[in-house]
Amino acid sequence: MHMPAKSSTLCMVQAVLIQDSPFWIKVVSAPNTWCDDHTCVEVDTGPRCFEANLSLRRAMSTVLGPEAINEETFTRCYHKSSRYFALGLLWDTTRGCVSIPIEKIEKARHRIHAVLNGSSFPVSVIRPVLGSLRYIATCFPPARAFYQNLQAFETTFRRFEKRSVPPDVIDDLRWFLEVLPLEDKLNSIPVEYFSNAAEPSIFIYVDASDTGLCALEPRLKQYIRGEFSEETRQNFSVSKAENSINVRDLMRAVLAALHWGSMWANSDRHRSHICFYITSTSAVSWLSKRSSSHPVVRLYNRLLSLAEFRYSLVFSAAHIPGEENVMADAGSRA
Repeated sequence: MHMPAKSSTLCMVQAVLIQDSPFWIKVVSAPNTWCDDHTCVEVDTGPRCFEANLSLRRAMSTVLGPEAINEETFTRCYHKSSRYFALGLLWDTTRGCVSIPIEKIEKARHRIHAVLNGSSFPVSVIRPVLGSLRYIATCFPPARAFYQNLQAFETTFRRFEKRSVPPDVIDDLRWFLEVLPLEDKLNSIPVEYFSNAAEPSIFIYVDASDTGLCALEPRLKQYIRGEFSEETRQNFSVSKAENSINVRDLMRAVLAALHWGSMWANSDRHRSHICFYITSTSAVSWLSKRSSSHPVVRLYNRLLSLAEFRYSLVFSAAHIPGEENVMADAGSRA
């Protein structure tokens, strides 16, 4: 299997899960497209893997010369072991899970403390911190909600410039420090969740209006309905940007996650996958990406991610047209 430079670990895992024979990931037909890595994922049937190994070495020596092959860059997977280190992650083929090496978590913790204990830094210090946090988010995508301000701060640096860390970035780093001690949540992630291949098992319908909020949980046969006070309604007209209908739709999902999270939690390694049906496409995007420039949305994204960490859940979102979300819409206006 060939991995082009623009492919990611997640792309590779998603492709492998749906294939039962050798295949090639399509590469954009451009003269400047290069292969920066090669990962052979094969069922060892007969001489299959042996021949793939020979083919790779022959191609490298033919194109780059006989000195291009460096044995230290080849990692062998032994049949007697079910645990392998590849692509910077630990893979357990028996349990079907993936984990982050402990030393990577410690490195991220050390880098965060270095920034929190300092005053001003160049981008060469901030960028590795962001890289460590992105690496951890590889195994747990909701962790992206905890470095939104840091990511925005990293893009504002000029060359050779030193800057003090603003309060919102410090807040990001402190949030992430609260996540790192939960190493059991970052390890032994089932591959189907790592690759976003698991289907939702619970569906929640949410809606918001100018008068209230509503969330429906059909499986539990429960609902949450809240009515805004008169003072809150007046604030909506004053601060439309901070309290738009899109933000309120996301607020409804957050309230549902915090209220029903403990009931959705599983005691085994398999996580409950909850899909929120939301009428606002903006709220769907915010929940799915866990990223936004809106300060209130950033807070809601963090709360959603914390609920996922605490109860071992997986949240996703899907759009539902308003005319189809009849019951939740009626509940929000009642």
